[in-house]
Amino acid sequence: MQAYAHRCVSGLRGRLVERLYDCGSAMPDAFGSAAVVTALVDGCLKAETYIRKNVPRTVGVVVVPAALCVAIFLQDVVSGIIVLVCYPFIIAFMRLIGYTASDESAKRHEGFVEMSGHFMDSLRGMETLRIFGVARAYSATVHAASERYRRMVMKTLRIAQLSGAVLDIFATCGLAAVAIMLGFRMVEGTMAFLPALVVLMLVPEYFAPIKAYASDYHASLDGKSALGKMFELLACARRAVSLPSGRIAVGEGATVAVVGASGSGKSSLLDAMAGACDVSKGELSVCGVSGDGLTSDEWRARVAYIPQHPYVFSGTLRDNVSLYAPSASDAALLDALAKAGLDALIASMPQGLDGVVGEAGRSLSGGEAHRVALARAIAGGRDVWLLDEPGSSLDEQTELELKQAILSLTKGRTVVVATHRLHWLDDVDEIVAVDGGEVRHERV
Repeated sequence: MQAYAHRCVSGLRGRLVERLYDCGSAMPDAFGSAAVVTALVDGCLKAETYIRKNVPRTVGVVVVPAALCVAIFLQDVVSGIIVLVCYPFIIAFMRLIGYTASDESAKRHEGFVEMSGHFMDSLRGMETLRIFGVARAYSATVHAASERYRRMVMKTLRIAQLSGAVLDIFATCGLAAVAIMLGFRMVEGTMAFLPALVVLMLVPEYFAPIKAYASDYHASLDGKSALGKMFELLACARRAVSLPSGRIAVGEGATVAVVGASGSGKSSLLDAMAGACDVSKGELSVCGVSGDGLTSDEWRARVAYIPQHPYVFSGTLRDNVSLYAPSASDAALLDALAKAGLDALIASMPQGLDGVVGEAGRSLSGGEAHRVALARAIAGGRDVWLLDEPGSSLDEQTELELKQAILSLTKGRTVVVATHRLHWLDDVDEIVAVDGGEVRHERV
């Protein structure tokens, strides 16, 4: 059963990861990144526990009592009738308690996801909180969120303990009724000792699967809630963008600027070009690829998407640069780093490509993080670069240096830059202006 549960959850995790990549940013936007991460990591472990425990316990509740009830009837009809009458009442009570516990467990799971999201948002905004001097005061908000979750957990535990105690009382009363009837009849001489002894040994085993199921049911309710959340994530639909003005065509080897105010849809247009969302109205073509071709694996193997804040993984510089090409040689990685303008970084790291960067190692500046992202695209042989607000979070000098590094690498590549910085317009071949959902395509 453990192997079966592991296979089921592994397959479900794989489907969820595929759906996450297929939906792009739609899933984190709809449910929050904390909910997605919780489902993929902690949720999968809880779901595996639920399947491993609940399936055999459910079978045991049906099969074992039925077999023992037949055995008890063969030894003593009166005792068989007593245990048979007790069984439906116990099951009915389990259902009533189970509904209440299931609802509380679902609320607790949502509370856990909410607390995780709150904690993640706090970590992301810690620098801003520190700048404004409210980091310590904000700890009270984090404490309040954890206290809400603690109260949910304790309420669920109270229900579980209460239901377990009541089930024990039912089972004890059933056993006591059987024992009393057996005692009276043995005194009267209508019941032999050996059948009475066999019945008294079988009755506790008759109720044991029900008690075990109830105990594991409460212990694995988190897994049931996690499974529900995973199926909810799997049902997430891809986002769709609309191009009301008709057709946008980005030619092979062109450098294009997508301009517009914040929130006008620049990032959504880049998502469509990367195949992360669909085009519901109008036509979009990039390097001669359009329609379903933009969501194909062949197209995605050509695209490098560089966000406004490129993520540097906690690991070696080699691992970070070889993200798109895990089998790339050291010479190719060093060449990519040199082309991205990171010679000084390599020279300053005694371990070279084996030097650790990111959270657990050397921290990189914003400009260095962008150049690492460029090196990934170069090493991976990506010839279509989609850049979302490159350098907008950097100081002006660093941003201009990054821009020159990007422009020096555009030869033979198709580059689409979403920006609100006007200085990009002098160095591009085409401009796509986005304003209130309307798209205007112009050539420079």
